[in-house]
Amino acid sequence: MTSPTAVDTAALIDNVVSTFRAGMSAQNRQDAQNSFQFAALAASVEFDRKQQREQWFDRMVEILRTCGWSVQQRSYEKETTSSTSITVGDVALRVFGVAGRAVLGGPIGDALGALAAQAFDGLSVMTKDVEAFLAKKQDSLKGLTGIVGCVESEGVLTMVISAVDAKTPGNDLDVLGINVKLEGSEYYKGTAVLALNAALYGQVREHILEQLGEHTVKGVLNITLPKA
Repeated sequence: MTSPTAVDTAALIDNVVSTFRAGMSAQNRQDAQNSFQFAALAASVEFDRKQQREQWFDRMVEILRTCGWSVQQRSYEKETTSSTSITVGDVALRVFGVAGRAVLGGPIGDALGALAAQAFDGLSVMTKDVEAFLAKKQDSLKGLTGIVGCVESEGVLTMVISAVDAKTPGNDLDVLGINVKLEGSEYYKGTAVLALNAALYGQVREHILEQLGEHTVKGVLNITLPKA
């Protein structure tokens, strides 16, 4: 087992904000990043992330399961809001926080939520880098606004995933959709909480690395987290 990472880190994996809490082993961090990226890309082969969002989300979670992740919670459902000024990012953070707290408890769930908010803040000052990164990707236009958070606690690596599928104005310039206000009161939210079976993942680790190839570099943009 490799030494635990000393600091929180975050990255844009394709167009999903992904965070990794300090304290997880470097191997677990890499496994979480690679397995999520693999599942997201593989799901996109079967379903259009912009047009078949629920099917894409369900398939992505199912692929993670076949890679060795045990699904502890999974849902995709419609919600409504009475707010006229809420942004997609606000909703994504709230959905993510609720899912994390439900399974991991308040302190860890709150810490993951705070780290995701930090990552959003970090992205807000990386506009040119984000635009250049997404410009190279064919499937990076608006689809699900997602957050992935990973934490290792008591030897168990847990991944929390949230995604918001909401109608937004078609002329906005926010490439990730985070700061766009909802258009209408309804949206769909997808959540999943998974725990890694390291022995099972170990059997497919090399295959996943082979399949990802250059995507492990070209499909990842590290986020500079603002200092607390």
